[in-house]
Amino acid sequence: MTEYDYGHPPVDPFASSAWSPIPPPFDAGIDHPVPPDDRYSDGAQDHDDGSTYTEPSAKERAAGKTVAPKREAPSQSAILVEMARSLYSVVKSTEGKVYAVEHKRPSIALDLRGKAGLRQRLAKLYYDEKKRTPSDTALKEMLNVLEGDALTADEVPVFLRFGRTGPTIIIDAGTPEGNAVAVAPGRVDLLDQSPILFRRSSLISPMPAPKMGGNLDGFQHLVNASESSFRLLAGWLVAACIPDIPHPFLALIGQQGTAKTTALKMLITLVSPSPAPVGSAPVSADDWAVTAYQEPVIGLDNVSHLPPWFQDALCKAVTGDGYKKREKYSDLDVTVLHFQRVVGMTSIDPGSLQGDVADRLLQVELDPIPAADRRTERQVSEQFEAVRQETHGAILDLLAQVLEVLPSVHLDEMPRMADFARVLAALDQVTGWTTLADYLTATTTAAADVIEGDAFASAVRDLVIQRHSWGGTASELLAEITPEKPPRTWPKAAHTASGRLKRITPALAATGITVAEPVRDSGTGSRRLFLSLDSSTFCDVCHGEIHPDMASQGHTRHITCSP
Repeated sequence: MTEYDYGHPPVDPFASSAWSPIPPPFDAGIDHPVPPDDRYSDGAQDHDDGSTYTEPSAKERAAGKTVAPKREAPSQSAILVEMARSLYSVVKSTEGKVYAVEHKRPSIALDLRGKAGLRQRLAKLYYDEKKRTPSDTALKEMLNVLEGDALTADEVPVFLRFGRTGPTIIIDAGTPEGNAVAVAPGRVDLLDQSPILFRRSSLISPMPAPKMGGNLDGFQHLVNASESSFRLLAGWLVAACIPDIPHPFLALIGQQGTAKTTALKMLITLVSPSPAPVGSAPVSADDWAVTAYQEPVIGLDNVSHLPPWFQDALCKAVTGDGYKKREKYSDLDVTVLHFQRVVGMTSIDPGSLQGDVADRLLQVELDPIPAADRRTERQVSEQFEAVRQETHGAILDLLAQVLEVLPSVHLDEMPRMADFARVLAALDQVTGWTTLADYLTATTTAAADVIEGDAFASAVRDLVIQRHSWGGTASELLAEITPEKPPRTWPKAAHTASGRLKRITPALAATGITVAEPVRDSGTGSRRLFLSLDSSTFCDVCHGEIHPDMASQGHTRHITCSP
């Protein structure tokens, strides 16, 4: 029994013995090829039943010789179609993509094309049987027929690594046999076969069977984080296994020598092993969409700058995104890549972040490693492998307990990442930790960092703190706060300033500054902005500040303002 043993001996999916229908029919097109024109030049004719015969010569007819009709053998493409249908079922996902599912492994959805897809597998099987390679044309025709079969197939959900059926979460083990882990409220089971369909990619590695009943102590010694920070990481791992909720964007921050990259690799390997758990940030939207579609947990290493387009892409990826691109060799067809992903990164300083990124950020500071405690990468790897299965089992145990109490968890106030906050509240309930309070504190710190890194946001904050409250148009706001020599990124027009203010509103709110909805002035038609510290009370009618004494008496509008 090996560490990957979920109850089956390993099966070679490419073994020729995996397919054993009736012996393949005779292939006249390969074994006795005839030039196309010869069929007609030597008198070959067709019967209505599909058979052919060759007209005897005059000498043969004089001798009384006749030629019996010879039935034509199936083509390569017909043989390939029959092979495919005897071994696989064709399904269509809810996204409209077509997959092949092997009868012997009903939990793995194979791409029709690409590496280790159906085309390659059938080409190998055909060669094993016929000792000749099928033509590209025959393979294309076979795939066309199977895609036609999918037109009438019912749509089924197809997942990547993490899926759900009812209240139970199913985790694909990534093994050739289709093993899985089922995590239900209060229960964890190892399955020989997944009850739902999973697709695979080159970024999915097999997952060793978890050892249940362990704890996180061994893994905690490998991560140089404080107790509260490590518990937040544990909460992030638990939430990462829940497939249908938004997940915060994890940022491991620390100076050089804090083992940020090693820590992120271990975190990702625990819940979704990959041959490349971390990589560089993408350089284009197309690169990012392809990576995000194929990788369930994404690691970005040594991020020093996040361009605005990528910050927007990250926000959409953690909450759910659909990326559209033109189908190859087509002017009208469009491919849509749907994904909702768990993302983590390492950085010394990611630079200026937009407010919507800060709202979705879980920032964890790692401590420097003293020189006396440093270990080689090989030593860390060996120690991690020694506790990996037990740590994974402990995470799954926590997940089962969280799922059990989650329906009863209710928060008085919902933060931006409300689903993740509920998971932390459930985790605190079953462990006695304070991860939710620590997370809310971390989001406030991240919001303050956003404001400090944005000159415009800092100027707005300083204005409100100085005035206690402020009201006016976007043009008046620019006139109030624009410095003598504004930076290059400073908004130059009123509509640009209004847009920037919308972006930083969540960060300002996290630091105690309220930005009210703009109100259009009935006289001038201009939109007026109202900003204040949270301790201020505004009129429900005109949005002007109400005197503290009036507010303490319960007044919600000025005496001169009619309801």
